[in-house]
Amino acid sequence: MVDVREMHTADIEAVSRIRVRGWQAADAGIVPQTYSDAMTVERDANQRRQWWSEPGRQSRDLVALGDWDPGGWVCFGPRRRELPGAEPVGEIFALHVSPDLVGQASAAGSWRRLTSG
Repeated sequence: MVDVREMHTADIEAVSRIRVRGWQAADAGIVPQTYSDAMTVERDANQRRQWWSEPGRQSRDLVALGDWDPGGWVCFGPRRRELPGAEPVGEIFALHVSPDLVGQASAAGSWRRLTSG
């Protein structure tokens, strides 16, 4: 079973690990290896902490938990621009799943639970 909960500041390192490892896995062979190698969890976590502490931040963050802690992260909030004919609901800004969990039914199920009304 996968649980989804609000992200806490204590989750920043784990979320940064998911983000960096995810980018490195997804971009292998697409972006220069030197760029991928320069990405660090520490740098990403520092950026996350700065962003997290911004006053008036309107986005929300959720993490997916299961046998891993956490294994996925989603950031969403109000739509940043209007779309003609679209009902103003919101926007997913980022969604990352640990590369170790990609393709597992539990990871897919957690995000279906996140995005279903």
